[in-house]
Amino acid sequence: METLDDLLLLIVSLCLKIGASSHCAEITLARTAKTLAAFDRRIHVTEEDIKKATILALPHRIRKMPFEVPQLDYEVLEKAMHEVKDDLKSQKNK
Repeated sequence: METLDDLLLLIVSLCLKIGASSHCAEITLARTAKTLAAFDRRIHVTEEDIKKATILALPHRIRKMPFEVPQLDYEVLEKAMHEVKDDLKSQKNK
């Protein structure tokens, strides 16, 4: 199991990677992931909760144009999540 700090670092790094604008994105993502875990009657957030929360809470925060339809492709999210985890792992090993 990952530590709380690891999960928070993952959330912040993921928001930066997908281009979510504002610190509200990190807060919203963390709260949504906690809500998903609680809904499943768990007290610990998982990476899967973070992925689901990202799909639910962030699409409108990454659009570039005002009337652009908010969307976040699951494949793009998977790729970003994988890259972020690799980056964090390599930083940890230094």
